[in-house]
Amino acid sequence: MEKLTNRLWDEWVLFAQRAEETQEEIDGILSGMDLVSSSSNGKDKIHLGSRRLWVFRRLRRLWNSSSWKGLQELGELLSVPREKHGRILLTLPGRLYSEVQERNAEVFKKLFSRPVPWFRGIWGNLGSLYLPRFGYYLALKQPQEDQTRLRLQGILRGLNVRASSRRRGRRAEWLVRDQQTISRVLECLGLTKTV
Repeated sequence: MEKLTNRLWDEWVLFAQRAEETQEEIDGILSGMDLVSSSSNGKDKIHLGSRRLWVFRRLRRLWNSSSWKGLQELGELLSVPREKHGRILLTLPGRLYSEVQERNAEVFKKLFSRPVPWFRGIWGNLGSLYLPRFGYYLALKQPQEDQTRLRLQGILRGLNVRASSRRRGRRAEWLVRDQQTISRVLECLGLTKTV
């Protein structure tokens, strides 16, 4: 399992994104992060968090080829805990986060327009592949925001993915146990070496 998981995340981080899809994948990554806090009016600063280091490795690769690179360096926006484990925080200017939400709302109206880059982005924060003693399964945590959850459900439906649902801690997640369906999802994400 360790080798499969490492292969999956290495392939995800190093995936060669087309330039025109970069911003949409960044939007997916940010949509999958937890909203930790925001300033009182939500316009000054937004704090997003993730415990997955590879998400920030991927974000750095994408950031450097996005239109946001000229606005601010990604490293200046990150806060890594002293102990080097726990939640890494990304502090975004409110206007950048508003841009992401506006683009998500626009794309949500056209639910299936180019879902792959956004889906690939959100996968980094919410997706997992497990190999217990018997068979393997894919898990997707359900996003906090309703609109994001509905968009992700629409993408899964469009891929003809049948998933069961379970509660895990404070969050629900979708589970896929059918190996052909798991392969189809991984292929959609561009993770062909993992398949």
